[in-house]
Amino acid sequence: MLLLFYGSAAANGVVMITTKKGKEGKLDVNFTSNVTFDTPLLTPQIQNVYGGYDGNALNVHSWGKKLSGEGGGYKIHVPNGGDIQGNGRDVYLRNSAADDVKNFFRTGFTTNNSASLSGGTEKVRTYFSFANSHSAGMIESNTYNRNTIAFRQNYKLWERVSIDANANYVQTKTRNRVGGGVAGNPLYDLYTMPRDVDFGYYRNNYVGEGKWLSQRQNYYKLLNGSYTATQGQAELSGPMQNWAFQSPGKNNPYWLLRQNSGVNREDRFYGSLQGKVDIYDGLAFQARVSLDHTKYNSESKRYATTWDPASMNAYGRYWLTNSRSSEIYTDYLLSYNKQIQDWSVSTTAGWVGHVIKGETTSTDATATFDMTKNGIMTELPTTINHFEPNAGGASVTNKSRSSNWDKAALFHHSVWMERACLL
Repeated sequence: MLLLFYGSAAANGVVMITTKKGKEGKLDVNFTSNVTFDTPLLTPQIQNVYGGYDGNALNVHSWGKKLSGEGGGYKIHVPNGGDIQGNGRDVYLRNSAADDVKNFFRTGFTTNNSASLSGGTEKVRTYFSFANSHSAGMIESNTYNRNTIAFRQNYKLWERVSIDANANYVQTKTRNRVGGGVAGNPLYDLYTMPRDVDFGYYRNNYVGEGKWLSQRQNYYKLLNGSYTATQGQAELSGPMQNWAFQSPGKNNPYWLLRQNSGVNREDRFYGSLQGKVDIYDGLAFQARVSLDHTKYNSESKRYATTWDPASMNAYGRYWLTNSRSSEIYTDYLLSYNKQIQDWSVSTTAGWVGHVIKGETTSTDATATFDMTKNGIMTELPTTINHFEPNAGGASVTNKSRSSNWDKAALFHHSVWMERACLL
């Protein structure tokens, strides 16, 4: 079966979807399976001569002294950064560089398995298939899974009437898709960290416990029986990122992979029902309706003490998106095709309609409890990593709806002569 979509749905051309149908006269069962493996083709060339520690301070770039290549690891004591509390922290270094890039990636793989069943008679044909695609990415915690079910049924009645129905369901789920950019991208920190940072230590010790202050916030404090506008910082504590640096945009790649998380889910159902009647001697009428319904869900969590480009995220961040969209195509075509001696006549008239509706609910919240009462905040929140839709207070969740429709009538007529020339 061939479906052609025009207009805004195919702004760059024609969207063509072809579905299979059952074979006449026999039952066919097919199974296919394959697996592929993935490793990085190219990675950046990284110098392993100089580190970031110059004997006095640790620099975020490799502007330190030359690596000796002798001896084991060692540690230095440095002040805490930002609003992190305590009397400093230990930073673990090494005297020789390791192949951290190679050790960071794993061998990814993708498996594809499908099974189909088809069969029928001269009047009725059936096709059914199930397929699964599963992938584990080259970066740990990144996975992809897709299940696809397809069904098609064809009927031919009284030699002049045909009915074609198909239904398809696709379910996909993606975990921890690595994004681009700088801050929040584990590859950026992997490639740019000084070569004397003991990455093996921080791979196994990416999280600890700590105390820190929130950014300064406005709130109302009760003084002498009345509320007075003031500013303050909340004292916070809990799981804290462990890394050689505590500065904007710098994160432990393993903290980003194992602590922060994101999941995308999509369920899509699409199908069509088509009927065609051969009325008389080249005159035919066709009616079709197509449906495409998609439900999408995305959830992301960023834990407290993750460093954003400008400052440390004190409470954590939570994103949640739920959306639905539905599209319906309908068309009715009356056509006449006739060969009259050397002349061919073709005429088509019809009507096409398209309706699309969508709804999206999105949440972008600071991952803490809302301490607002009667419109004012009387105390600073102290909860961190509260990953729920009610986090952050009012106006963090927005809802939008969209609707659009278009319709068109069409008419086409052509006449041409066919001649054969013998030489």
